Amino acid sequence: VDVSTSAPYALRYSMKMRDFWTMGGSIGYLVAGRACWSQVYPVTQADNVKGLLEPGLKGKPIGGWSAPGARGSDAHFVRVRGFAPHGKEARWTYHACFPGEQPDGTELVVAQEEQLLPEYVLEVAVTDDGCLLRPVQLAAESHFCRKDSRGRRSLL
Repeated sequence: VDVSTSAPYALRYSMKMRDFWTMGGSIGYLVAGRACWSQVYPVTQADNVKGLLEPGLKGKPIGGWSAPGARGSDAHFVRVRGFAPHGKEARWTYHACFPGEQPDGTELVVAQEEQLLPEYVLEVAVTDDGCLLRPVQLAAESHFCRKDSRGRRSLL
């Protein structure tokens, strides 16, 4: 079960994996709550043994053989940053940050749903006013220094 401490990042899961400022007129949902764990394994780029954009732990169980040092953990935590569309990907994807990089969001992956205590549901209605959405996009790009695969600032 994946959760996030970042509302804009979490909102992507209810908006076809797209940033909300690209989804004018849409409605998304967030569940706010608490998480409980005993031991968290910190996911880093070192876990991506197949390459920068190949999540090494995706689809593997929490703890145990999923990663060296993960035995006994009941959750994974990762700081992620966005990557512009590349290869077969038609949209932004998010992967573990390198040391010193500013994250675009976070992911907490817990082993069991019982580790989460939902408290309330938020319905988020995204305006369809491009004059309001464009500054949000520019602020996100400026704050997170998003760049495309050629190292240029990306205009989503």
